[in-house]
Amino acid sequence: MKAYWEKVYRLHGQLPEHRRRVAEHKQVIARFIELCDRPYLSFSGGKDSSAMLVLFAEMGLQHIPVFTQADDFDWPYKKDLCHSIIKALGFHTYHYIESKVSVLELLKQNAETISMQQCWENLVAEFVKQHQYNGFCMGIRFEESVGRRLTLAISYRDGLVRKCKDGLVHGYPMAFLTGKDVFAIIQKAGIPYAEIYDRHEELTPHQMRFSWMFKPGITHNKGGLSWLKKNYPEQFQKLVKINPAVWSMI
Repeated sequence: MKAYWEKVYRLHGQLPEHRRRVAEHKQVIARFIELCDRPYLSFSGGKDSSAMLVLFAEMGLQHIPVFTQADDFDWPYKKDLCHSIIKALGFHTYHYIESKVSVLELLKQNAETISMQQCWENLVAEFVKQHQYNGFCMGIRFEESVGRRLTLAISYRDGLVRKCKDGLVHGYPMAFLTGKDVFAIIQKAGIPYAEIYDRHEELTPHQMRFSWMFKPGITHNKGGLSWLKKNYPEQFQKLVKINPAVWSMI
């Protein structure tokens, strides 16, 4: 990370407002573990879920199992990154589960859209059923998207912890933290983070999102693919190889 942003996040972490927000969101965690006796933590390897794990670790809750969904379209360094964060924070049980569904095969058929039920939801449902968990926390934040703002606005009425239609208790302990808050937490903890946060000419590290290298229907705009081609040419060529139509999108 550039020295400038390291200084920004370090100073931000010293602000009373930051400390107040972190303390308030730790209260969400306390409320969640009171209401859920068989929880797990949803962890993608991105900045928000990484910072969430830091907060749980600071509260001495490393006994709660952590779960990561993976597939053949993730960044090649994701697995090592996730395991290094788990090890650094001292969590006892970690499930890194790779989907049996090939996203690459789905992209060969259609570069415009992918069924999230096939790639994600079925795997999560099977994981929850197998381990008989009755709730989870995930690191979504209000400032990320309209959809997440709606989810958090509804959950806010219940203190950001509520039982949903799927029968599980949902907790959102990162809800109203800012991107700067997130990186201040990560920097203070000294844990590793995804390298893409340092690879953009226009966006700041806290504005970057960690997801698939390419999101059909969402990030296949000209700027997104041009960025991928410039910064990760090997991954771009993988896209071109499985679906030549990618060329027409830039």
